[in-house]
Amino acid sequence: EIVIPNNVKKICNAAFFYCTALTRMECSSEVTDIASNVFTGCLKVTIHAPAGSYAETYAKDNNIPFVATGLQYNPNDFDIQNSLLVQYKGSGGVVTIPDGVVNIGAKAFYDCAALTTIHFPDSVLRIGESAFCGCENLTDPVLPSRLTFIGDEAFAYCRKIRTLELPSSTTHIGEGAFARCDGLRRITIPSGVTDIGEDLFYGCTGLTLETTPGSPAEAYGARYCIPLRLTRSDADNKDFIIQNRVLMRYNGTRSEVIIPPDVTEIGEAAFLNCTHVTRVVVSAGVQKIGDLAFLNCKKLTQVVLSTDVTHIGELAFCNCSALTEIRIPSGVIKIGAEAFSRCSALTRVEMMGGGPHMDDNVFRSCPALTFYGATGSNTKAYANRYSIPFINA
Repeated sequence: EIVIPNNVKKICNAAFFYCTALTRMECSSEVTDIASNVFTGCLKVTIHAPAGSYAETYAKDNNIPFVATGLQYNPNDFDIQNSLLVQYKGSGGVVTIPDGVVNIGAKAFYDCAALTTIHFPDSVLRIGESAFCGCENLTDPVLPSRLTFIGDEAFAYCRKIRTLELPSSTTHIGEGAFARCDGLRRITIPSGVTDIGEDLFYGCTGLTLETTPGSPAEAYGARYCIPLRLTRSDADNKDFIIQNRVLMRYNGTRSEVIIPPDVTEIGEAAFLNCTHVTRVVVSAGVQKIGDLAFLNCKKLTQVVLSTDVTHIGELAFCNCSALTEIRIPSGVIKIGAEAFSRCSALTRVEMMGGGPHMDDNVFRSCPALTFYGATGSNTKAYANRYSIPFINA
């Protein structure tokens, strides 16, 4: 772990690059600039910082677990008896449950319409019956990592919750726990949940349920005709480290790789130095290819991009010296700086549609390259700017 001193305002590129044992980074609200690839390869890290700080926003934007620190609360707002939170008596808004609370009692926050944000300590194991029922302005709570039990109607009528992910420790969800959560669009239920109550999502008409194939949650969704999004189980995905639909790292030995269908983003440096990979198929659903994603994949000869891809990051395919051609779908709107630099064997790049916005030196040191695209497109303009041969296609 590391604690950043209070006078630090900026954390620069790759500061903790592949510190694989790092589990905790704590900083103050003075930190106002964190580079995008600071924690690349830090798959266990959790950011600890004050609620509302830049670090919290950064953590959410980059799918990194976050724990609020330094939060003050009025002890008079809570009636706590022997680690049971019996009743919340405060005025709502942003509320932090005191550390050490294990059980949130029945109706503890019942009908607290002023509650907008709740921060749980990791000590919480159980959320009781109707605990947050009627908290109609509560938005997207991050549930405690050790939670096992969610009681009947625990979050019923929480109309502003849109997405929710249950931790892997959860085993029980009570009847109507999310009933009449009209805004709920996505919920992730782990395979370990074995006890699911009736009418769990009553009135949730726009919901998609994410879970693993063969899980009790899948059977529940099929029974109630809830749209399902099935993701691969850990056993099926041993070659991939995936967090919140971001492919963080490929650890396999196969030369031909198909990105799993549940992935929406290939993370920074996910295939860094995978010199055995020769072919990659980017499956439908993947929207973003992160910075450095395939850096130094020197035997990579073919990349098939799906039409869902919209962004290709900086240095994404840099030094893929065996790559000979690539077709950029029309949905790609941006390619980052030096994304294909030093792809010395690259001879053909086909840009569909009007062509994406391209940062500087996307194809630096690609001496044999020819662009194929439409006259009057961004592709043509970029070719002219960098004196790249262009063929109207």
